[in-house]
Amino acid sequence: MHFVVGNHDAELLFPKVQGFVRALCGGSERVHFPGFELALDSVYFEHGSQADSMFYIDPSKPFIEYKGQQLLNQSWAAITLLDVAIPLHARFPFIDRLVPRSRLMQKIPELRELFLSMAWQYWGKDFWQKFITMKDPLVKLNWTMVKDIVRQMTASSPDVGIDENWLSRTVDAKPYEMFVTGHLHRMGSFYRGEKRVLQADCFRDEFFIVEEGRKFLPKLKTFYEIYLKDGHVNGVRTHEVMGPQTRIGELPESLDVIAENVRELLAEQTDRVGEMEEQEKREKKEIGE
Repeated sequence: MHFVVGNHDAELLFPKVQGFVRALCGGSERVHFPGFELALDSVYFEHGSQADSMFYIDPSKPFIEYKGQQLLNQSWAAITLLDVAIPLHARFPFIDRLVPRSRLMQKIPELRELFLSMAWQYWGKDFWQKFITMKDPLVKLNWTMVKDIVRQMTASSPDVGIDENWLSRTVDAKPYEMFVTGHLHRMGSFYRGEKRVLQADCFRDEFFIVEEGRKFLPKLKTFYEIYLKDGHVNGVRTHEVMGPQTRIGELPESLDVIAENVRELLAEQTDRVGEMEEQEKREKKEIGE
């Protein structure tokens, strides 16, 4: 069993977490933690988040020492999600499991407005407070990050594809026959010259939006079996399986319910921004006086 680290489980970099997981697997010495990549004979495995500049973690510096604590050197996107998106999870526990994202945005256009409002608030004020005033060591700033923020906030579609730089830097450059990656929660398979690339889907519960958002259809969960003979790929099988049946209450009744909650939160967010702007005006006036 090999646990390859990705952006959803970077805690696996901690030796104590590795020990805990190994114990859950019966303490077997056949449980391995190779880091961000793994090569088995002619097959190369990578989660895919390291090819995404938003979620990249420096393998040479996975931890930060701060005030006597060892902190996970999370990517700037992970920190942003923790600050901005995760607080919304209790209110919208299903929204990140609905696909395709483009249809979700089309059915609830207020979502984009809400996310942009919260993003501008975070990047316009909250981020700089942590970066300058609090000197938070996990809050990073670089030109690549700024470009990605602008690109993501102005993109017409929330869906992305495999990074071309990863294909040239990894698939073209490394001496393997097959490359398996994930990260995008979307299944695919193609050849890059004579080399095969398998794009794995996710294995969590996700649901298609059907009947104009009045119903949600579970996605099949996908995994690959790759067969090797004499160190070379001898066959590939794609398996698609249905997960456990969704329990009552685990999904919203319809997109209309989500849209109503989004509008309420958007109004609250607008009120908060207005209150902060008034506060800033008062502070500037007091300083001037």
